[in-house]
Amino acid sequence: MEAAVSVDVEHCWRRLHDLADRAQTDPREAAAGIARSLAAHSNDSDRDGLRDMLTAELAGQNGAQVPAADLQRHSVWLTVLKAALAGLRR
Repeated sequence: MEAAVSVDVEHCWRRLHDLADRAQTDPREAAAGIARSLAAHSNDSDRDGLRDMLTAELAGQNGAQVPAADLQRHSVWLTVLKAALAGLRR
């Protein structure tokens, strides 16, 4: 059974998805900022929860076979995930 995540982590996750969905430019700084904001205003459990979600999603998405029509969005999502993970480490 998967551990429940806090409302703050869910909100952060939705913001990262929204960023990936609407990214017109390089989303790295914005994604890192979203993660840093959560890290600055949350407890260790929330930070660990987000880190676990980001790590699991990256593991599931890296090397995935993606239809050509979805490559751009997939690439942006991977960029958002990696930048958010880096933002948590800062």
